[in-house]
Amino acid sequence: MKSTKTMKATKSTMSTKKSRFLAAAALTVAVLGTGIAQASPGNDITAETTAEGHFVTPQSFKVRAADHVVEQTLRIQPGGATGWHVHPGVVVLTVQKGTIIRYSADGNREVFPQGSSFIKTGNLPLNGVNESSEEIELHLTYILPKGAPLRYERPAPSWWNERKAN
Repeated sequence: MKSTKTMKATKSTMSTKKSRFLAAAALTVAVLGTGIAQASPGNDITAETTAEGHFVTPQSFKVRAADHVVEQTLRIQPGGATGWHVHPGVVVLTVQKGTIIRYSADGNREVFPQGSSFIKTGNLPLNGVNESSEEIELHLTYILPKGAPLRYERPAPSWWNERKAN
């Protein structure tokens, strides 16, 4: 059993902690409230969302020494393809219209329907293909190192050439 002196000290400590917490909470509310009250709405601006998508799985990535950003809309006709390539930086891609099939040089095949987004990085060559009967529209954001091109061309893997021959 705690002594009366210990219980008083504990109550005093708890009271002090509670007071500090309430003071911190009040200060936070006051600061945030002031910030909100001082905010001003924009005027004479237009914002247009040209594409919006969601990653199939949450994504994390790092970009080193990036100093260049390029926005691009890519349209691929039925039966068309991007060709085998890699990107020197990071590319965030959103499928605005249609479904794109992404083949990797290791033989992997991924399907990205309208409204989906994905990231392209690394040295594994990829080829985006429109296997549908309608045009695909893609919105890409390239985040690039200084002086880098948007992409580097790569030869098709042997299995791809064999597939195309059959």
